[in-house]
Order: sequence, then structure tokens, then C-alpha cells
Amino acid sequence: MHINKIRIIGLSIVILIVGLTYFAYRSVIETQGLESSLKASVKPKRHEALSYGFHVIDGQAAFAGGFIPFTGKRGLTRVKDADAETFRTFEQVFPEHHPPGELFAADKSHVFVKLVREIQILGADPATFRLLDEAGRFACDKDHVYYRAIKIEGADPGSFRRFKGDFSVDDNHAYLGHTTLPADAATFQASSPGYISNVWSGGSYHKGPYATEGWNRDANNVFFGNKRVDTIDPYTFEDLKFANYAKDAINVYWMRKIIAGADSKTFEVLGSKYLRFFPPSLEHPSGHGPFARDKNHFYSYTEIDERDGPWLHENGEATAHPHP
Repeated sequence: MHINKIRIIGLSIVILIVGLTYFAYRSVIETQGLESSLKASVKPKRHEALSYGFHVIDGQAAFAGGFIPFTGKRGLTRVKDADAETFRTFEQVFPEHHPPGELFAADKSHVFVKLVREIQILGADPATFRLLDEAGRFACDKDHVYYRAIKIEGADPGSFRRFKGDFSVDDNHAYLGHTTLPADAATFQASSPGYISNVWSGGSYHKGPYATEGWNRDANNVFFGNKRVDTIDPYTFEDLKFANYAKDAINVYWMRKIIAGADSKTFEVLGSKYLRFFPPSLEHPSGHGPFARDKNHFYSYTEIDERDGPWLHENGEATAHPHP
């Protein structure tokens, strides 16, 4: 049995090496094919120095992708139907430690977008196309607004404006990503950053359903993500702006769930204190303490923290240690 395990592990390693070698070979062939079609081949130093993104190389528009395994060179993909003379890129800045999102470029006839696996023509007007934020999550032309290269149906570019995260609004509707919210646009407010997941899945557009987050409201309703929370009193609602907690005069909420038994009057989030709330002897394996507390308990999400007990309340503020 031990020998069989060794054989399985060895076979898995061989398959992995063969797969990586094949991927490298395909990438090199594709890149060499592009280079050979250029008037002058991309020299190694130029090739390695290319940044991730769109470029015009020796009179042709190309996309420099990730590094090809075992070569130290970026793979190049030709941008089909692009006019190199009028080809231009957009300066995009992505959050630190986050992978780049959709990248855009344009020429006199088309707007191009680099998705996970391919380059597509967006269908936007290249003369008026522009990005609405530095990462390019939102963009527009004279007729349409786009979220992550997906048209926001019905959005008016003339009155469109962004809120926190993926929330936005125009004169007629409020939006989360490319979806329309049930909130009143005239009184819409977003108190925390909006988020919508799985818009692109495996390089293909995913039609939903989507996981959505972020507290928002209008004059008479409170929503979390794209769904109204019917039990919240909109007139005493308070977004606690940490870990998706909120409360009204009666209840405490984590996302759309009421935290059973939590005392609204004394409930507070711990903010950065949660990172090092306990002394080492009582710290959780994950390295953090609870997220919130009231006069009776400490909480992690909707549950009473497993370390909750008399020790915590007897020691009070002495248990809180500033994060280094």
C-alpha cells in the first residue's frame, strides 16, 4: 500500500511537469508566432521589460500577459482588428495586492477589453469612451455606462455618479455593479462599500444569482446588498461600519440576520481591537478576538464568541491589547 502511494505521488508530479511544459511550449509558440510576424523581433530585454497590459510593438497592437514558465518572458497576444496607428491605452491603477481587473484600450473604430482568458471588442463608442475610476471598474461612452465591461442596462451616462465600492446612481435608478437596485434613486444613500461577486466566472460572464454586500438605504427602506431588510427600522438604522454590522433601536444585525439576544443600546463593534483582544493564553488560533460586544456578551459574526465568559467582563478594558 505504501508503494502504491509513492507511485501515485510520483505519477502526479510527472503529470504536473508535463502540463507545465506543454503550457510553456504553447505559450512560446504563440509568442514566437507573433514576434515573427512583427517587422523586428522583440529583443529579450525589451520583452522582459514589457509591463502587463496592452502595447504597440513594432507596428502591431499586442497584449503582454503573464510570464511564460521557465522562460522569464511575457506571453504576447495579438489584438485582432486593431489599428496600431490610432491604438491607445488607458491608465489604470489597481489596489495593492489585488490582481488586475479588466484592462481597456481603444483605436479609431473599437474599444477592446482584456478579460481573464481573451480579448473582446466591447461595442462602446471609442471616441467618447472613458473610465470613471482609476481601476476602470466603471466606464462610459456617450450612450451607455459599463461595470466591469458589462453594460448597465438603462443607466444614463449624463447623470451617472458613483458611491462607495460598487454602488452607483443616476437620475432614475440606483445600482450595485451592473444590477438595478429596488431603492429610490432620489433619496439613495450608501453608508458602506457595495460589493457584487461572481460577475465573471472562469473567464465567462455569469448571469447570477450574485452574492451582494453593503448597507444602503433610501428615505423609507434599508437594504443590505440588493435585498431589503424588512425588519429594520429605517428611522433609527445605524451602519456600524465594521464587519457588516448594523443596528436599529431594537435589534442588532450582521448582514441581513438579527443577532438573537444582542442588546442594541450597548452593542458596539471592536474595530481594530479585534485583532489582538485577548492575551496569548486565550487567543483564537486565527489570531484575532471577537468582532463586537454588548453589556452581556462578545460576538463573532452572529454567534456568541466561544471564549465569552466571566473572565472577559471581570477584566473589562484591561483585556484589550493594541495591535502592534
